[in-house]
Amino acid sequence: MKDAALRFGALGLLSLIWGGSFFFIKILLEAMGPLSVAFFRTAFGLAPLPPSLPSSARPSAGAPFRGPPPPSSPS
Repeated sequence: MKDAALRFGALGLLSLIWGGSFFFIKILLEAMGPLSVAFFRTAFGLAPLPPSLPSSARPSAGAPFRGPPPPSSPS
């Protein structure tokens, strides 16, 4: 019973967040215009991405860049 209530509450919270975005977009479109709203939505969506990239994707300061491996020759 407790698990079902927790899932129902999580679904309710998710629907409020999802539906609330459409409500606020409607208000913002009247105040700012569609290009500004699209720009800020994209900027806020991209902002958390760089810190979440894995550190292994960036070469370390002391390691030389080696490039891609050479193609294998068919034998």
